[in-house]
Amino acid sequence: MSRSDEVNKMTENVYKGILDQFNPSLKNFVTMGKHYEKALTGVTVAAKGYFDGLVKLGELASDSQGSKELGDTLFQMAEVHRQIQVQLEDVLKLFHSELLSQLEQKLELDIKYLTATLKKYQSERKSKSESIERCQSQLKKLRRKSQGSRHPNKYGDREMQYVELMSRRQAELDTLVAVGYRSALTEERRRYCFLVDRQCSVTKLLINYHCKVRELLSQKLSSWQQSCSQPTRLPERALNLLRHTAPQGSGASGIAELLRHAKLGAAQPEQVRARGFSSLVLIPPFTFYLPSSPFLSQCDVYLINFTFPLSSVPLHLPGSTLPRDRVLPLSSPSRVEAIFAHAPGGSEGSGVGVACLLHFLPGDALSLLISEPRDGWHYGQNERTGRKGWFPFSFTQPYPNTLDPLDSRSVTIETRNCYDIVISFLKMLLS
Repeated sequence: MSRSDEVNKMTENVYKGILDQFNPSLKNFVTMGKHYEKALTGVTVAAKGYFDGLVKLGELASDSQGSKELGDTLFQMAEVHRQIQVQLEDVLKLFHSELLSQLEQKLELDIKYLTATLKKYQSERKSKSESIERCQSQLKKLRRKSQGSRHPNKYGDREMQYVELMSRRQAELDTLVAVGYRSALTEERRRYCFLVDRQCSVTKLLINYHCKVRELLSQKLSSWQQSCSQPTRLPERALNLLRHTAPQGSGASGIAELLRHAKLGAAQPEQVRARGFSSLVLIPPFTFYLPSSPFLSQCDVYLINFTFPLSSVPLHLPGSTLPRDRVLPLSSPSRVEAIFAHAPGGSEGSGVGVACLLHFLPGDALSLLISEPRDGWHYGQNERTGRKGWFPFSFTQPYPNTLDPLDSRSVTIETRNCYDIVISFLKMLLS
């Protein structure tokens, strides 16, 4: 096999490699790219639902007095990630137009183009090869005539002409094969270069996308972390609300003086009022709520103060008869029944607007609108009047229909022991 034939075989192998291997592999690559695009589109759809849920949690937090700024943080998170999803959708559109569409179009045209190019090359080579074969055939005939002739010299010029013609045709054939091989390698390289170029465009898109994502998240991350760095610290507006709802008195010195005069004996309401107390904190029955939130540590203890008007509730101290063996549910009821009347007026020193307080009579059914009381005050709706507002939770008891004495979550607490515990706790604070 001549050198020209070897190069011709390599040329045809290059073209056939593009048609039989590269193009099918490229077609499969485009198909996989469409699957990839579809999967990322599904991610964007799922992300919308995910961050809609985050917005819902932000709305719940915004309704809370103690977590409003965390609701704002959740809103910011949802908005930032929404912008990230918009950027991702733009990347997907460009991924489709810059890579998949162009590769698919090129693939369809390339099969026709390469098939025609290969046929043209084979046809030209065949034509030149046949021309050389004809010259060889004519030269052989001429040499046979020259050998049988008496005057062989007269055929010498024609023989030289055929030899020169064959040399030119062979040179043309070698040139054609060399150019064909060069063209085949160029066509192959062009296709790989185009694929790499399109992939580089996608890489640039991803770099821009990730840079924008990094910028968006870096600007907000520190403030988000700061908003949740102190989970036990309440905001100022919640503390102000607690100050307004706390019972007004003459301070710790007044409580100490009351304890010294009481000496764990019976004290008269007039003595309490004379020292500046409009309500009495340590009035049974006592209700203790155990911390049940998984977000609280073992050291978090909440003491809820319940206040009773002195005109409505008799003062019970250790010398008097106290109710015992009262069953108290550990979980807050959804409805309660008023056991004392609550008629808020402008003379109360609570600091809370009268419009915010709930009026009710003994026996009224109240629906609780928040999960737990706040410093002894609960927020609910009077089912008789339909009005809503804050009220002392100690003025109520669980609704009779909601009590279940066999409930495993109930616990029996002796009221006298509860009273002694509270007295001891106050003495410890005042010592």
